Amino acid sequence: MKTKMALLWLALISTTACTTNGKLEYEQGLELNNKQQYSQAIAYFEQALIKSPDNSLYQQKLNEAKSQLADELSQQVNLLLSKTPKHIKNFNQAEQIVAEVKSLDINQAELLTERLSDEKHQFIEAVNRDYQAIHESMHQQKWLQAQGLLNQLIKRYPDYKNTTQLLAQLTKNGSQDYLNQAKQAFDQENFEKVVVLAESALALNPELTQAEDLKTKAKTHNGADYFIQQAELAEKNKKWHQAETYYLKALEFSPNNASIQNKLKRIETNKELTLISQSNRYLADGYLYKAFLGYLKTQQYSFEKNAIQRNALKVFLSVKITARADHFLVNKQSGSAIFWLKTLQQIAPDANGLRNKLSTAEKSIQARLNSQISARQYFDNAQAENKLFPQVEAYTNAQYQAQANQQPSLALKAKSAIKQIYTQYQFQ
Repeated sequence: MKTKMALLWLALISTTACTTNGKLEYEQGLELNNKQQYSQAIAYFEQALIKSPDNSLYQQKLNEAKSQLADELSQQVNLLLSKTPKHIKNFNQAEQIVAEVKSLDINQAELLTERLSDEKHQFIEAVNRDYQAIHESMHQQKWLQAQGLLNQLIKRYPDYKNTTQLLAQLTKNGSQDYLNQAKQAFDQENFEKVVVLAESALALNPELTQAEDLKTKAKTHNGADYFIQQAELAEKNKKWHQAETYYLKALEFSPNNASIQNKLKRIETNKELTLISQSNRYLADGYLYKAFLGYLKTQQYSFEKNAIQRNALKVFLSVKITARADHFLVNKQSGSAIFWLKTLQQIAPDANGLRNKLSTAEKSIQARLNSQISARQYFDNAQAENKLFPQVEAYTNAQYQAQANQQPSLALKAKSAIKQIYTQYQFQ
């Protein structure tokens, strides 16, 4: 009995000694440290040191655990900073971990802080560039591009500046702008463009019912039947150019449609006849050059059905132009004479005596040119001239002098001025 009591007493003394000198906490710390549970191990080593402050072994193991934990945390920081694409939450997490490393290893913490600061600065600069690019895209009304950039920015830095309000503004203004453009395209009957613009508006704001309705309507109209109907209406109102445009559009949807092709030919025949009639009216009213320009336009058609009217116009026009050219030759107005002779040459190159008349007029012009007067001076004189026919002569001098002096741009300018004069001139 006495022996048992002695053993119990010794065990109690041993346990009390372990508890008071921190051995138990130290051993628990070692076990956790071996399992790489460094934070818990540090806590136990620190408790052991409280009970045995001068124990160098406890201090050594505590330092080792802190160093190992600092290494582990540093790896976490480096992993966060190496992630792509960069995200603000990675930097925030890294900052929290670096703060923990600072309590463990001040030197490692300083290195991590330097890297973290540099990379976060670069990240913020990149985000700010994207932010400015968003504003620039919005200013240029590139709404979908701005939306794409803004969505990417929000993913990387959700609370950067006023991104939430900016997204709402972009959605509202961009979708409305696309809708307005779609309406304009609809009025212009560019239905393919309407669909594209309406879809762009819906990409920004899926709840914009006006864009959805316009898109549906445009798809309904964007076909051969619609354009044929519009062409027939224009044809009924003798709007030949408009009818032709509609038939050509219809032909895009049905390229081999013989009916549309025949209608187009009919329209072109009527367009030529209209040009002939208009040119005859110009002739009757004294607008000789306008009549000539109208005749030139008929040459792109030359339908057999209109041959009699077209040839008649050519004859009347040739007679009128010849008479004017002869009148100017007789009156020594060689500039006007050569203008009308060259006009005649375009519609009746084999006209009787045309070549001799041209030669006579050109010799007269060459004879009157003064080599001491520059083409620019002649041109300036023409601009200062108040009377029409003298002004034509002066512009002719400028044209021929410029040609002789290899000044093609000035020669063309003088020639264009003469055409402009006679386009507006009404012979009595």
